[in-house]
Amino acid sequence: MKSLEEPVCELMAATRTIAVEPILGLDSPAAAPEVAGGDPTAATPEATREEPTAAAPETTREEPAAAMGEDDELVERVLDEVAANLALEGAPGPPPPGLGLEARPERPTRRLCESRKLISAFSWELAQCDQTIADREAKIAWLDARLAASGGEHREQTAALEAVLAGIETEIASLRAENARLKEEEDRSKASMKRLADRISTLENELGLRICPHELEGMLHARMFEGVQVCRRLVKLIDPDFPVQYLHLGNRGVQHKDDLVAEEPQDSQRRPLPP
Repeated sequence: MKSLEEPVCELMAATRTIAVEPILGLDSPAAAPEVAGGDPTAATPEATREEPTAAAPETTREEPAAAMGEDDELVERVLDEVAANLALEGAPGPPPPGLGLEARPERPTRRLCESRKLISAFSWELAQCDQTIADREAKIAWLDARLAASGGEHREQTAALEAVLAGIETEIASLRAENARLKEEEDRSKASMKRLADRISTLENELGLRICPHELEGMLHARMFEGVQVCRRLVKLIDPDFPVQYLHLGNRGVQHKDDLVAEEPQDSQRRPLPP
């Protein structure tokens, strides 16, 4: 059995020009010498157009319908294209007889099979998604239960921390109060020192004295030396043989008796002893 590819191609070319008579003539043995096995030069176009008028549409499509076999898919695609071309050209009424469009059997096409496969794949993916959602919901429920179980422990820890925080805040408040009290005492001490300094300045201004530290040290040293001299004179009056050279100021060293006597002031320079 020869392939139907060449007659189908001729059929497609004929349907694009909407020439119905040549399309019908393709199915006759005289018009298709390659299929019937005749001579291609024996048939003329006029005979090709006249022969299909005498043949019925049913007898014309019997041989191709029986010879489809393994070329079903190709024929289906060609018939779909023929119907589309007729619809685009605006052919009125039903499709012309002899093309097999009026009695096409309802068969599952490749597109329908692919659609069913896609639907099956989508259904499987949807089932996987449902399973994933169920697993996530179970995990969320487990986490909720665990959180509820550990809520009591967390509340106890929070209460303990709040108690410690309250104690720290109380201690901070007491330290702030103590700091305020010390600051008040410091302010009072500064005020007292300022008043004392003002009083000293007032007395100095009244007495006309401006005593610097060096002058004060010299005055104290002179008074101490005078006290030592008084002690020496008293010792001489009590015991003339007492070694008065050992009576001296701390940082002046051991002085000789003659030097001490020589340093003694005269009677006219002596000051009266304090009572």
